[in-house]
Amino acid sequence: LLLAWAVKLFFIPLMYTWLVMAVTSLLGLEWRWSPTAVVAGLFAFGLGADLLIATAGYVFASRLLDNEVRSTDATWLGWLCCVLCYPPLLAVLHALRQQTDDVIWSDWLQPAEPLYWLWAALVTLTWLVYWVSTMAFGLRFSNLSWRGLVDTGPYRYTRHPAYLSKNLYWWLHTVPFVGVADARDLMRNLAGLAFVSTVYYLRAKTEERHLMAFPEYAAYAARIARDGWWARCRRRLRAARPA
Repeated sequence: LLLAWAVKLFFIPLMYTWLVMAVTSLLGLEWRWSPTAVVAGLFAFGLGADLLIATAGYVFASRLLDNEVRSTDATWLGWLCCVLCYPPLLAVLHALRQQTDDVIWSDWLQPAEPLYWLWAALVTLTWLVYWVSTMAFGLRFSNLSWRGLVDTGPYRYTRHPAYLSKNLYWWLHTVPFVGVADARDLMRNLAGLAFVSTVYYLRAKTEERHLMAFPEYAAYAARIARDGWWARCRRRLRAARPA
């Protein structure tokens, strides 16, 4: 019970503050028709929706809504991997993720190039997946907690679509291999993003370690391992290999 309240006390003020900032940013957004503006708009809208759902999830936890906290991760590694992604420790992650250049994908590519449109679509897709993943949680959204199984939306195909799409966005948005002065800068860019992705990988694994104690989640994890998107891809690749 104390850990459940610790989660609430940590995340509710944080999510509410970010929600106010996201809504303010969304209201001040300059809407115009261009791939860059559309991606920025989807980013702002998705972030606002994500924070609205997250804030509501932390505030409105109740048996009446079937989203009460049933268990909270009690391990130090689980908490560390999670809080690293939020202030004040988020500053460490941002510092390590900081690129040696300011080039992003829309500086690298131009609208006259076909790759520009493909890249814009991929960047947009990452945030759409992230947004839909949060919507799938609904009022069960919470960190470090088990509040019942979520296996709808993107979670029908993979266990961690939100983490996967968020990390893909960072790699696609920052294009770490572009704008570097030398091999050292390139390695610095790649290492920074790789570290962040590793943190999210560990975050996913610590969450799974906690949730595997519940038969409902264990059965879900086994089903995804057998029939999920990546399992299907592996089977198709094996079938396509020449005999």
